[in-house]
Amino acid sequence: MADESRDVGGHEHLSVVVRVVSSPSNTMSNKNEVIQEYFLGLVRLHEFDAIVQFLNLHQIDLKSCIGVCFDG
Repeated sequence: MADESRDVGGHEHLSVVVRVVSSPSNTMSNKNEVIQEYFLGLVRLHEFDAIVQFLNLHQIDLKSCIGVCFDG
């Protein structure tokens, strides 16, 4: 998850959170799924691809990422 905000100095920052969902060994049941969230940090936005660079820095494979966006 990522969300942009602006600080009092007018600088834009992107907060990055990774949510990990671990499935149980029995794939027919989702009762034992474990969801964990990790705050990775704030990225000052200088470039459009800042989030990709940040995820690469933390060795997170982009092929393992799923994006869903809600803003409202």
